[in-house]
This record gives sequence, structure tokens and C-alpha cells, in this order.
Amino acid sequence: MIKGAGWLIIALVALCPLALADISYAAGRIFFDDAETGNANLWTADGTRPKCTVVSSSADRLKGPYAGSYMIQCNDPGSAWQTLRGPTFSIGSEVLYRYRVRVDSNHDSTDGSVHKIGRIFHWTGDSNTYVDVFSMVGGVGDQGLRNDLIIDGERARGGALYWGDHPNDHTASPSTWHQVEYYINTITGAAKVWHDDILVQNEVYGPVRGGVGNAGEFYMTSNWEDARDGTNYVYFDNVEIFTDLGTGGVGSLSLGDIAQGGGSSGAATPPALPTNLRVQ
Repeated sequence: MIKGAGWLIIALVALCPLALADISYAAGRIFFDDAETGNANLWTADGTRPKCTVVSSSADRLKGPYAGSYMIQCNDPGSAWQTLRGPTFSIGSEVLYRYRVRVDSNHDSTDGSVHKIGRIFHWTGDSNTYVDVFSMVGGVGDQGLRNDLIIDGERARGGALYWGDHPNDHTASPSTWHQVEYYINTITGAAKVWHDDILVQNEVYGPVRGGVGNAGEFYMTSNWEDARDGTNYVYFDNVEIFTDLGTGGVGSLSLGDIAQGGGSSGAATPPALPTNLRVQ
């Protein structure tokens, strides 16, 4: 090594840590749907189930879209639930899903099989590679969304799910928009879930064998077995998927703070929610 080169590297790190971080970390957004096209054409249907719609106003009139003029509206009227199926894409080992969500104030609350939303579902008949990650609307009195995290057939926390009971988790509240994120690293087995920047799931499973949504296994809403009425809207906006094969991102997948500028892959990542409670 040239004499003094080590000190030069240290000086560069001290002066330009962000620039060096950008050089060493390649990731970016590979899917974005803020619904501003006025339709859900970037999504596919799930079999014969009806697709969610794109609307400009909510049924309860409490809030409009998170950003722009349109948002996704999904309903479960008690028969065939509405859903949207995400795209097929490739990853190296890391993927992060981020979506903004608000539950309509008229959505029913039940304590049995509650309404699944934002679901990564991989099932091939082999329970050893079964993956199921989703948040849930709906326990009676819940202030936060619940979350279930199953990787390769193993549920987090020794068999227990997250019950939405963090004191600062208010993601079930219809009064404002909320943010939900899922991170998975298939090599290390690290899996994290944030609700409004609160780390509610943080597990390490080992190498992941099952799918993590890259084969069209990500759904905006899914089944709900309890009795309910015909008006159970959940609204979604600014849905983003980031991977380590994407480009143009700034920030970290594993910390959940990656953001994207605007361009061919859609509008820029909106500013962070004002809760500012991110805990690792």
C-alpha cells in the first residue's frame, strides 16, 4: 500500500460517508403503484376473485388519498373478497415491501379470523417452505393492526403473532393514514415488520427456502372467515417494492428507510410519516 493511503481512506470516509454508502449499497424500487393512473392495471387478478378498485374518495369521508388524487379501495362484502396480486420480479437476497393503508371507520371488528391485508403467501403443498406474512384488521378494541410472520413453516416468537399491542401502534385507527413495511433477507433469514416505523417483528430464521412474494405472491387483501356486513373497505396508496437488484434507491433495505426519486418507475417516495418512531 502507498504510504499514507490508509489515512486518505479514513479522511474520505469522514468527509463523505453517504457517498461511500451509496457506492457500496445497490438497491432500488422495482414496483410502484400510487393509483394516479386512475386504474389498477399494473396489478393482476387472483383467479376469479374481483379486483380492488381505484377511487378518489372514501366511503367514510374521513380521509382522501394519501398522496395525489386516487387510492386503491378493497372490500370484503362477506362473499368473494376483492384483492390485487403483485408483479413477478427477481431478487438477489433482499426485498422490502412498503404500503400506506387506512381502514375505513365502517370496517367490522371481529376476534376470530380477522381481515388479512398486505399478504405475502407462498404455498406449494410443502409445509417446510410455507411462507405467510400479513397484517390483520380487526380485533375488537385493537388500536394497532396485528401481524403474523411465518417463514418456512415457522411462526415468529415461538408460535405467537404480534397482537397490535405496542403502546405507540395506532395503525388500526381510521383517523389517519399509516405505513406498513415487510423486510426479508433470504440468505440470512432476517425478517422484520414495521407498523408506522415501529419494529413489531424482528426474527432470524436461517436461509429462506420458500417464496417471499417475487413470484406474484403478494396480495393487497386476502380472506376473512368471520361473519361481517357488506361494507368493509381498506384503502391503500403509494405501494412500493424494493429489492437488492433494483437501482436508484437511497437508504437501507434492512433498516426500512430506503427511498426512491421519481422517474420511469413512478413518483418519488413520499416523505416519512410524522410519527418518527422507527426503532431497530
